Amino acid sequence: MIRTLIIEDETNAQELLGSIITEYCLELILVGTASTINEGYDLIESEQPDLVFLDVQLGEDRGFDILDRLTHKDFKLVITTAYDQYAMEGFKYEAIDYILKPYSPASIVSAVQRVKRYKGDEYVFSRLSNMIKSDSAESYHRKLQVSTTEGIHILDYDDIIKVEANKAYCQIHRADGTKLLVSKSIGSLEKKLPPQLFFRVHSGHIVHLRYVKQICNQDGGYLVMTDDSQVPIARRRKQEFMLAIQA
Repeated sequence: MIRTLIIEDETNAQELLGSIITEYCLELILVGTASTINEGYDLIESEQPDLVFLDVQLGEDRGFDILDRLTHKDFKLVITTAYDQYAMEGFKYEAIDYILKPYSPASIVSAVQRVKRYKGDEYVFSRLSNMIKSDSAESYHRKLQVSTTEGIHILDYDDIIKVEANKAYCQIHRADGTKLLVSKSIGSLEKKLPPQLFFRVHSGHIVHLRYVKQICNQDGGYLVMTDDSQVPIARRRKQEFMLAIQA
């Protein structure tokens, strides 16, 4: 299921779009609606959607202001507007499609089909890229260099069980039971870790796939690592995680 949000300030338009999604787009699950910049931002942060329908004009505010406030955007975007001159600006924000009001079932279904094709292509190209990079076990450096208050640590990738965000810092949990607090964001560490070995299962957690011991469905879903620690897994990332751990 594609977890979907609607950010639209006109009640009638919001209800119409919601009813079209419910009736014609069975692969979508509507997890929330918002009508202001602040509501939309908070909803995206809390629900971590796969897809957002975003109205360009929210009262006197611009819907794009929400996107400017986000530190990262992991969802697909479809913009909605009564004026087609906003389309080009929408594509600057990597919008997959834009829909002119008034909404029609045909326009919504078409946009959803684009989203589904894009998600499929995106995953395939990502996996192909990773396969090319991992063609040989020696095709990448097997060490991570991080700085702490004690100095510079050079870690083997296999020495890292998981990485946990701690505000502006990250805590690295090591296979020997020790922990390192580093002054790096989880996003910056994610870029340094090879995707063949590591997966970001939640906004605040990266795990080494080799150290995942159990996948549990209780309490929204979580992983049990080989050190018996529990790591939450975001619902929207569970399907891709299942594919990655089987690769």
